[in-house]
Amino acid sequence: PVNFIVKPVNREKVEKVLKKTIALLEEERGVFVYKSGHYNISVYLADIQYFESVLRKVRIVTSTRYEEYYGTMSDLVAMNLRNFIQIHRSYLINATQIKEYNYTAVIMKNGAKLAISQNKRSEVIEALTKITLSKLKES
Repeated sequence: PVNFIVKPVNREKVEKVLKKTIALLEEERGVFVYKSGHYNISVYLADIQYFESVLRKVRIVTSTRYEEYYGTMSDLVAMNLRNFIQIHRSYLINATQIKEYNYTAVIMKNGAKLAISQNKRSEVIEALTKITLSKLKES
């Protein structure tokens, strides 16, 4: 059970519980949903290389294309997406899509080279090390 709805039941309570349930299911399946115009669009998290903040939009970059929607990087970071690390105020990367990295930059599997901001370097290297160690333990 996700939540209980106490009688008397009203529309707002049901909508709130349904939205929470849908969000939990999408997170479990590894789907990112965003709104573009009047449509809700889903993208598998595993397909996303990185998110990039460009002015008032967020660009979703995959290995084959990119899409944009109106949003903020702070909203994305607050979602605490599994395996995603903020390396710069403009970039939230999928750690599973990193080809190589060093102290100043990461190179993604699609070939994009993204800078790690100076104030995020130690945090990023620590997070990447933890992810690498957890992958080794799973093997």
